[in-house]
Amino acid sequence: NIPMPHQALRNINLPLEIDTLLIRNGYVRYEEQTGEEPGSLFFDRFETTITGLDFPVRELSPGNSSADAINVKGTARLMGQGRLGFDMVLWPVHPRDSFQLTARLNTMNLQSINPMLTRLIPVSIRTGMVDSLNIKSFHANRLSSNGVMELGYHNLNLQLLPLRPDLFHRIEREFLSEIANLVLPLANPNRTGNFRHGIIHYQRDSTRGFFNYIWKSALSGIKSTAGSETETQKQIRKRKAVNRAKDN
Repeated sequence: NIPMPHQALRNINLPLEIDTLLIRNGYVRYEEQTGEEPGSLFFDRFETTITGLDFPVRELSPGNSSADAINVKGTARLMGQGRLGFDMVLWPVHPRDSFQLTARLNTMNLQSINPMLTRLIPVSIRTGMVDSLNIKSFHANRLSSNGVMELGYHNLNLQLLPLRPDLFHRIEREFLSEIANLVLPLANPNRTGNFRHGIIHYQRDSTRGFFNYIWKSALSGIKSTAGSETETQKQIRKRKAVNRAKDN
């Protein structure tokens, strides 16, 4: 199993206190091997400020499960396009290795995430533009993540990729692609102005790294926005609707 960053931080025994760590004009590339070819995402113009690095990390005090926090704030460009801002708070000695994240992304072409998306699921984005993305609430620990995503987009069109090379299967997938595009919302908000929030919920795969955890959590919210949800996400959406009705 791959440990959470919290464990790596707890294993630093060298007495060290860093007031502020700055990363300027960085480049980060993430690859995930799911088949013969890896999927990939990259971030450029990476600017980050990290505070709260104090080692060795202090033990939990009685009645305090959060202790001192490490704060990570920054900006970057996703796939050389969308301007991303993020703010993460990580509690290195929390008993469940908890952290929280907020993020904001401006306009970008959805086709740019195909190098990762098509390696994970047999789907390619033909067209689509993100108007804005706002992860308002994202709370996670070593087991699972939960949150809410606001993803505004338009002109979405998908293509289901063939799983076999034969001609009949390719024709079948093209036909199913047309059906999928008739069923899935092509824009958010839709024509009537109704805006659908995405439900973030993902059970962590402990054999994968920390960035995979964040990416798969965000992907669960993207799929939820487009109408593809697990039973757990559907139940969470129902509970939120009931709570809103009670508040009103």
